[in-house]
Amino acid sequence: PAPATVVACAVVQHIARLSGDFLSHRFGDDIWPRLKLQLEHVAAAEDPPGTLVKLAVAALQLLRFAAGIPGLLDGVRAAVVAEVVGLLRGGMPAEIGVGAQAVLEAIGEWDPEGVWYALVHQRPNSVEDVLVNAVLTSIGELSYRGPLVPLSPVGKLWEEYFT
Repeated sequence: PAPATVVACAVVQHIARLSGDFLSHRFGDDIWPRLKLQLEHVAAAEDPPGTLVKLAVAALQLLRFAAGIPGLLDGVRAAVVAEVVGLLRGGMPAEIGVGAQAVLEAIGEWDPEGVWYALVHQRPNSVEDVLVNAVLTSIGELSYRGPLVPLSPVGKLWEEYFT
């Protein structure tokens, strides 16, 4: 049930804060498969009801927090990115889009190429380009230490930038 999952996300976040080592082996095997299933339900809903929105926001907050703990998302980082990119679509409530953007930016601090690749290859339609461009720009600013140039997910600039 969604309310129990919301509370569970908060509990896992507190456990990770106190003992990330304890969760490092359990996250990929136990926590992520359950979160993925819940996020798939949210992504499949045409107009997610309030309980699913709260669940998605709690799950995205947990994933954003987990992204900041070295090693916690090892082995599932690409799957997390793919699932979160799937939430960047029209019809999703704004708080889900903002949460998804925050997760991708947090993961982008550790794996900018993986996030960029997922965004470009699973590219949402033009409705979501504002969020996609915000994430790509944020990742570019985090990982690129040269002069700032306008970056776009289209064309050769991004490919040259990450090679």
